[in-house]
Amino acid sequence: MSRFADLADHIRQHSKEIGASPRIGIDIPGLSEAFSLGDAFSSDTTTFTDEVTGSPAITLSASRLGGLSTIPSLQFSVSNQDLFSDLFASGGSPNPENEEVNVYLYFDDGTAILDAEREKLFSGIISDFPSLDYSHVEFQAESTDILAQQLIGTLITDSDAADTDKGLPEESQGKVRPIIYGDHVFNLGDDLRTSETGSTSNNLTPCLYLGVDSSGNHRWLVADHKVSEINAEGDDSEQQEIWGFDSTLGRFVRLFSTFTVEQNTEFGCIISHASAPQFYDHWYGLGTVTTAESESAPGRVTEFADEERVIDKDFTTASQGSLNESAQTGDNTTYTIPFPAYDDQNMDDADIIDIDYMWYADATVAGGAALGDGRLVVGGTSAVNHSLTADENTRVVSTASAFTKVNIALDVTFALDCVNALAAGESITLDTYQVYKRVRYTRNENLPLYFGGKGRVYGPWIQGRTTGETHADNNGEGNLIENGAGIVESLLRDEGVFSNILGSEILNEADFATVDKWDSTGDVNDVVGALQFVYNAGAGTLQGTATQTKANRAGLGENAVEYHLVYTVTVATAPDGDFALTLTDAFAESTTVLSFTAGAHDITFTSKATASAANFVINATESNSTQGNFSITVISLKPSLSLAVSFDESSLNIASKDLSTTKLSFVISDQVESNQIIDAILKTLGSVVYYNNEDQIRMRTFVSGDGFGVSGVGSPVAEDIWEFDPQQSFLVITGENDRFRYTDSDPAIYDIQITAGGYTGDGLAAAIETAMDAVSTPDMTCTYNSTTGKFTISDAGGNFTLTWDFFSASLADLLGFNSGVNNTGAASYTSTVPVWADSFIEHPIAEVNGFSLRKSQDPIITDVTVNYFLSPTTNAYQSTSNTSDVTKHAETIKGTFNNNYTRDQTTAEFHRDFLIARLFKKFYHGIINGPTANLSPIGVEGWDFVNLRHPVLNGILGSGEETQKWLLLRESLALKSLTMSIEAEQV
Repeated sequence: MSRFADLADHIRQHSKEIGASPRIGIDIPGLSEAFSLGDAFSSDTTTFTDEVTGSPAITLSASRLGGLSTIPSLQFSVSNQDLFSDLFASGGSPNPENEEVNVYLYFDDGTAILDAEREKLFSGIISDFPSLDYSHVEFQAESTDILAQQLIGTLITDSDAADTDKGLPEESQGKVRPIIYGDHVFNLGDDLRTSETGSTSNNLTPCLYLGVDSSGNHRWLVADHKVSEINAEGDDSEQQEIWGFDSTLGRFVRLFSTFTVEQNTEFGCIISHASAPQFYDHWYGLGTVTTAESESAPGRVTEFADEERVIDKDFTTASQGSLNESAQTGDNTTYTIPFPAYDDQNMDDADIIDIDYMWYADATVAGGAALGDGRLVVGGTSAVNHSLTADENTRVVSTASAFTKVNIALDVTFALDCVNALAAGESITLDTYQVYKRVRYTRNENLPLYFGGKGRVYGPWIQGRTTGETHADNNGEGNLIENGAGIVESLLRDEGVFSNILGSEILNEADFATVDKWDSTGDVNDVVGALQFVYNAGAGTLQGTATQTKANRAGLGENAVEYHLVYTVTVATAPDGDFALTLTDAFAESTTVLSFTAGAHDITFTSKATASAANFVINATESNSTQGNFSITVISLKPSLSLAVSFDESSLNIASKDLSTTKLSFVISDQVESNQIIDAILKTLGSVVYYNNEDQIRMRTFVSGDGFGVSGVGSPVAEDIWEFDPQQSFLVITGENDRFRYTDSDPAIYDIQITAGGYTGDGLAAAIETAMDAVSTPDMTCTYNSTTGKFTISDAGGNFTLTWDFFSASLADLLGFNSGVNNTGAASYTSTVPVWADSFIEHPIAEVNGFSLRKSQDPIITDVTVNYFLSPTTNAYQSTSNTSDVTKHAETIKGTFNNNYTRDQTTAEFHRDFLIARLFKKFYHGIINGPTANLSPIGVEGWDFVNLRHPVLNGILGSGEETQKWLLLRESLALKSLTMSIEAEQV
C-alpha cells in the first residue's frame, strides 16, 4: 500500500506527537489540481482544497485460495458546484485520461507541512470518469502498484526463418516462440528398465518449423530461451529427446536420425536434421500369451507363470520360469506373444528400415550353475540365440529376419533353453519384465516435431540467494527451474512482467517553443526549437551546459525514483575526440551518460535523494574534439509510475523452501496475459504474490505451522494483536521490549533488563531508575511527565550513552525513544514521542461497530479431485489425485479442480491438500474496524497471521482465543476518516 519502507514506523512515531494531525492529500499534477480529504491545507509546494465528496478508500486484499493480489482502483468525487469540469475545455485539459494521481499522507504538527515529510499511499493514473454532472465529477484511478497485464509470449517472425529470403513456412506463421518450464522427458522406449514406461502419457512441447536452411537441413525452434537438457545421442540411442507426431498412427514416435543443436542460448534453442528422417515406433503384443515346456523328465523345467506380465506395459513386475536341477541339454520353457496387424497397412515395406525385438529380463543362477549353461532362443529373428544376463536393467535386442508389415504382426516365441546339463542343486531362473517390437521407419513428409527434454534454466538472479533464508536452488544458475517459487520468479524476472506507465511531464518547454525556461552556457545555445551544441572553432571547444532550474520546471519532481528521459537528436556533424554528453548528478543519483547519435533516445535513471530541490543540467565536455554540430529538438522527463523491479528476496527464498517438493512442468505456446497465468499458477501452489509495504514483490505460501507476522513464532506479540480491550498500562514483555544497554559517566557499560508486567508511567520510571542505580556508581534518575507523556533519563556524573539498538528486545519504543537511534554526548535525554498508559500497544478495535463475524463464502467441499498432466495433443488430463475430509461434515461433497502446470503427483497432491484444508468446512472471518484516525495497523501484510481478541470470540474459542491464528485477507484505509479495517480468516 505504501511506496516507502518506513511507513509503519513513520506513522507510529508521528501519530503520537502532540497535535500531530494526519492529513490526506490527492494530487493531480497534470491538471494542476490537488484536493484534501477534510480541511484544506498547504504543504511547501501544493495547496490542497477541500472539495472531495464521499469517503474514498484504498484496499489491499488477497484471496483466501491464493493468487495474484493487487490494489484496486481508487474512486473519488470532486464537487462541481463551481464547475470544476471547465478544466476539460479544449483550452485546458480536454483529455485528462492517463494523468498521474498520487495520494499522500502528511502529519500537521503546527509547523510548516513539508513534502519531504510526506508518505505516498497510492500512485495511479486517471482511467475513467464514471459520472460527471452539476454536483460532482467522479474520478477513477487505476493503481500502478500492480503487476501489469502484459502479454507473455513473442510471436515468431520471418527473421527467425531458416531461409529469411523465403520466410517462415505457412504452418509456423502467427505462432508464439515456446516458453518451456520443467521436465518434459518422455521415457517410452527407454533403454533402462527402471526408466522405461509403456504409458503413452506425456507432456511433450511443440517445436516450430523454421524451414530448410542453406545446407538443405530442416530447422526447428524448440524454445525462446536456453533449455537445460536436449539429448542428441546418435543413431544407436533410444534417448534422443525429440519426437514426431505421426497422425497416420495417431501417436508420438521418437526421432532416430541424428539431429544437431544449432543454438542453445538465452536467445533460444534451435535444432536441425537432414531430410527424410527416420523414427522409432513401439509395437506391443495383444491377446493371450501362451506357455509351453519341453523337458527330459518331469520337474526339470518350471513353466513360465504370470505370463501376461510380459505384455502388460508394467516394467516393475515379471513372468518367471526356470531350468531346475538335473535339466538336460535341450530342455526348455517357452512363452509365445501374439502381435496384432500394424496400424498403418498402407505403409510401404520399403519404408520400414528394421524391426527389433526388445526384451527386458534378468537371470538368476543357484547351486553352482553358470549363466552360460542357459540361453534365450528367440524365434523369427536373424540372431536366434542370446546369452543370459544377470542385470535386471539390461535390454536384449534381437533383430527380425525380415522388415515387413507381416513381420511386425508375427507372433514371437521366447524360450529359456538349457545349453549345458545342470547338476543336482543347480538352477537357472529367468524373470521377464516386458517384451515389445521396435519399428524403425521413414515418411515421405515432415512430421511435426516435439521436445521431450528439460526446459528453462535459472539466470544469474539465483546466485547468492541467502537473504533471510537460503533459496532452495541457491547458486543454481544454469540449472533447470521446476520449483514453484522459482518459476513464478522467473516469469516475473525473465518475461519482464512489469508496468511501464509514465507520470506527468517534469520539464517546461519540452519542444523549446520559446526557451524562456532554459539557460545555456558555453558552446550550448538554447534557440527556438532546439538546444544546439556547436563546435567553437575559435576557442577550439565543444563545451557547455543547458539548465532548467527547479523554479522553471513544470514540476519539482520526486526524490529517489526512476525517471525516463526521452529526447530526439539531429546531427549535422558528429563530434569527435573524447566528447561526452551527460546528465549531471545534481538531479540524477549519479552522472548519467546521454547518447548524441541521430534519432530518438530513452534513458532510464534514478533521481537523487535531493532531486526536487536541484536543477536539471545537461553537460557537454571534451578535451580534444575538433568538430561537432548537433541539436536536441524534443526532450521529455517523466517519472516511471511502475514500481522499480524490486523483490523481497527473503520471502521468495522462504517460499522456495515451502515449495521444495513441487515440480512444475508446462509450456506457454500461446500469448497469455501475465496476471492471468501467474494468478493461476499461484492458486495451484497455495500461494500469493503482491507488492508489500516496501514496494517489493513478495510471495507467501500458506503453511499453517508458520508463526505470527511480527513475532514469527506461535505466540503473538502486541503488534500481532487486534484487541477490543487493549492494554492500558506500560506493558513490558520478556524478550520483546524489556532490555537496553547504557554506558554511564564513569564510564562503564551495563545491560539492563526490566521485570515483565504492567506499569504506570511513574512506576516504570522508578523500575528503570532502580535497575540502573543498582549497577552504576553515578546517581542515575528516570522520571515520567504525565502532561507531556515523555520520559527523561539522567546521569548526575555527566555525559553518558543510551545504546538502544544493542538489543532487538529494546525498551526504547515503549518509552518514546527511537530504537534505531542511540543517545550520546549529553547528561540527560528526554524521549521524542509522547506515550501514555493508554497509548495502545495492540491495535485497538472500535467500541461501536468495530467487530463482526461471518463465515467463508466458498462452498464446502469434502471430496477434492485435482486433474493434472495435460496432454499436448488432446488437451485432456492424463492423471487425477483425490482426497477427502469428512471430519466436520459427513456428507460427500465433490469438487474438481484442474492443474495445467504439473505432471508430478507430489505437486498435484500439494495442490489437492491445500484445497481440502481450506474448503472442508466454513471458517470464521473476523471483520475489524479501528477507531478514527488510528493508523497503527497499516504495516501488516497480506497472508500475515494475526491474532483477534473480542468477548464474542472468547465465548466461541475460550482460552484458545489468545493463540488462534487468523489469516489476513484484507486491509483497508478510509481516507477521510483515516479508519483502518481488516478482514482475517480463522486458520
